Amino acid sequence: MKNQYKQLTLKERYQIETLSKRNLSGRSIAKHLKRSNKAISNELQRCVHGHYCGETVFMRYM
Repeated sequence: MKNQYKQLTLKERYQIETLSKRNLSGRSIAKHLKRSNKAISNELQRCVHGHYCGETVFMRYM
């Protein structure tokens, strides 16, 4: 049986942006959002110019 992949919502991306600005680790963010560590890690790697912007990433990958 395959795992269902559910894309991150814009709201979740805003939460990742806020939590990362508070210097929370990827694991802490994943636990807060009830998402996998890998999903958050991949998302944070999409940073532009060293800081994560949820809206920018959302628009780029939609």
